[in-house]
Amino acid sequence: MPDKKQENRKMNVSRVIVVVGLMLAVRPSHVAAADLFKADNNQPLNLAASWVNGIAPANTNRMVWSNNVVTAENCTNTYGATLNALGLRIVDPPADVSLASSGGFGVNLYGGGVDMSVANRDLFFTTVPYTATFAQSASATWKIAAGRTLSIASRCYLAGDATGNFVVTWTGGGTIRMSASDLYFVLPRSSLTTATLVISNITVISDAQLSLGYLTSSSTTGTVLQTSGSNYMQYTASSAGLALGVGSGTAPLSHNTLAVYDLSGGLLSVTTNMYLGPVAAGCTNVASRFTVRGSGTALIGSDIWMGGYKATNGTATLTLKTGGTLSVQSVRVDSTVVNGMTKMEFDGGTLRPTVSTTSFLAGLTQATLSTNGAVIDTNGRDIAIRQTLENAAGQMGKMVKLGAGTLTLTNVNTFSGATIVSNGTLQLSANASLVSTNWTVSSGATFKFDGAVTLSGKDVVIDAGGSLTPGLLDVTGNLTLGGKLTVVNPGDRQRVARCTGTLSAEFDTLSLPKGYYLRQVGGKELWVIRSMGTCIRVL
Repeated sequence: MPDKKQENRKMNVSRVIVVVGLMLAVRPSHVAAADLFKADNNQPLNLAASWVNGIAPANTNRMVWSNNVVTAENCTNTYGATLNALGLRIVDPPADVSLASSGGFGVNLYGGGVDMSVANRDLFFTTVPYTATFAQSASATWKIAAGRTLSIASRCYLAGDATGNFVVTWTGGGTIRMSASDLYFVLPRSSLTTATLVISNITVISDAQLSLGYLTSSSTTGTVLQTSGSNYMQYTASSAGLALGVGSGTAPLSHNTLAVYDLSGGLLSVTTNMYLGPVAAGCTNVASRFTVRGSGTALIGSDIWMGGYKATNGTATLTLKTGGTLSVQSVRVDSTVVNGMTKMEFDGGTLRPTVSTTSFLAGLTQATLSTNGAVIDTNGRDIAIRQTLENAAGQMGKMVKLGAGTLTLTNVNTFSGATIVSNGTLQLSANASLVSTNWTVSSGATFKFDGAVTLSGKDVVIDAGGSLTPGLLDVTGNLTLGGKLTVVNPGDRQRVARCTGTLSAEFDTLSLPKGYYLRQVGGKELWVIRSMGTCIRVL
């Protein structure tokens, strides 16, 4: 006969399995085994009594505000002590969640980050004094749903440890707001590590200065990768709203660090200056790189200072790649930078001035043009570039002038690709020169020279514009013809070149549409004229 005790044991085991299975089946998919649920009380968050689970938070627990909180007033909590937690999640509390401390306590989050992906309320962090910090201390993703806001009114550190690469991603369609604070940082905590902030599909509004690398050990890298969304840097209390390198402060300051901002999509808006380099004295060998590419747009309210301020032996590189757009008052180097390498790389992106200035680009170690070219849209401004423009290594750099207004080149320019004047005026000052021999002047545009010009060896294309205003070569001084002239889209009678001196010689090659000829008028002008045919008199 079967052993009844053995049968009872089997039945009990089966019941346990069924119960556990049912428990697993009904557990919400978003609840992690380490979740601590906020209780409906106003106890400080560091106490076990503040949580339904009866456990105080640790870096293995995620703090969750859900409908376990019934009373709206109990959504306003104090830290009680510095909090360490795996992460923080807002689900469906009865009011916005506000976390504060009057004792300078901060919050350290780890792999759970901030999860507001299904939140019905906003989240506010406040610490007094503001030197207390809100820190993300391990790789994590912050998900802020569209319509929701995470507000941080304290210093915010995105700081990795010595375990290797450290990546924090901000995403979700919502808003992160930094307010009433003076700094936030993207920095590795120890040497030989990399800290990266990814901004994607989110709006960041900050009244704080963003600094990449600050008070860190050497051989570290701080990076921002913005692929979409908007990053509004509205800090106005210091000279720079965005510092790629070391932020302001006292020794020991960073050395041998690398700071990178790669804008491949979305909008970066900086109310004041942007520093590619430190904003404090005593920093050496700090490297900074700012790249605008893809669909990225950067709006800098004031200037970009290459090399930062009082830096020694640093390097700063600004790169504009195809699709990217940068608007700025000027790009320049501060006189306090010592032995720095400052370089601008034009690779197809568009550079726009926001004001008229006689020194829009000046003082850099090098400015290079790739085959994709320098695209400069003067946007109705009159500007001067007091910088030699040269070929990128192994390439024939070209330049495209867009927009109304005048761009004046004042230096010896050695780029050898095409020079294309699509709109407005491109002006070569009397002290400037141009190696480029392939020139195109579009309808309505002007290529102006403040000195004599010899066209021998040049290949010039002028769009006469049909019934519109023709493109024009405008020379102050003598104009000596030669090389090849091609005129496209002419009307009946249009002027395509003029000089104040003497017009002499002939073109080696002349390409005109059938039925047109070129005429020198008054010894100072070139006109393209439609032939009216031959009259035959019949007696």
